[in-house]
Amino acid sequence: LHPPACEGLDWPRRGLPPSRLSDEERRRLCHYERLMGLAHLTVVPVALAASLVNREAGGRGTPATVATLTIAALAYTVFYHLLLPRVWLSHAKVVLGLCIDIALATEAVRLSGDHLSLLVFLYYLIVVTSALTLDSRTLFAMCAVITTAYGVMLAFDPLVRTSPRDEVGHITVFIASVWLVGLLSAAGAAQIQRAERRLIDSMRAEHEVAAQNARLSADLAERLVETRALAASLERQRQETQRLADMLIRAQEEE
Repeated sequence: LHPPACEGLDWPRRGLPPSRLSDEERRRLCHYERLMGLAHLTVVPVALAASLVNREAGGRGTPATVATLTIAALAYTVFYHLLLPRVWLSHAKVVLGLCIDIALATEAVRLSGDHLSLLVFLYYLIVVTSALTLDSRTLFAMCAVITTAYGVMLAFDPLVRTSPRDEVGHITVFIASVWLVGLLSAAGAAQIQRAERRLIDSMRAEHEVAAQNARLSADLAERLVETRALAASLERQRQETQRLADMLIRAQEEE
C-alpha cells in the first residue's frame, strides 16, 4: 500500500552548481504547461458562463465578477502557461503556477455553485502535473493546498452553513478523491521515472559499447595499416636482399 516515491524532473538542487534541464525534460514541461493552459482556456470560461445562465443551480457570480475573473484567467493563462515557458522554466515557476491554478479553479468552482462540476478535473490535472514534474513531498503539499483552498471556499458556502450534515459526504468524497489521485499519480510517476531511467541507462550503455566498438575498430584499422606498411617494408627489404645477393653472385662469377 505504500507507493514508491516520485522524484520529478531533474531540477537543479540547492547547494549544487546551476544546471539546465535536459532538452527532453524541457519539451515535456512545456507540454504540461500548454496542457494546463488549454484546460483553463476551455473550462474556466464555460463554467463561469454557466454560473450566469443557470443561477437556480446555485451560481453566485454576478456578470461583472464573472467577466473580471474570465478576463483575468485568460490573461494569466496566455501569459503564464503559453508565453512565459518559452523563456523561463524552473521549479519555483511550476510550484507558483500550480498554486495560482488552484486558487483560480477554487474561485471558479465557488462562483459556479457546483463543487463537483467539470472544473474538478482541473484539480486532478494539477495533481497529475505535480506528480510528473515535482517530487512526492511537493506533490502532497499541492494536495494539502487544494484541500485547504476547498475548505476555505466551503467556509463561505451558504449551503454548507445552512445544512452542513448534508454536505459532509460530498466534501469527504472529494477530498479523499484528491489524495487518492495524488497517491496513484505518485506511484505511476515513480514507475514511469524508473522505466525512463532504465531506458536511459540502457541507451547510455549501448552508446558506450558502440563508442568502445568504434574505438576498437579504429585501433584495428590502424593496426591493419601498420601491418600492411610493415609487410610492404619487409617486401622491399626482401627485394633489396635478393638484389644484393644477385650482385654478389655476379661479382663472384666475374672474379
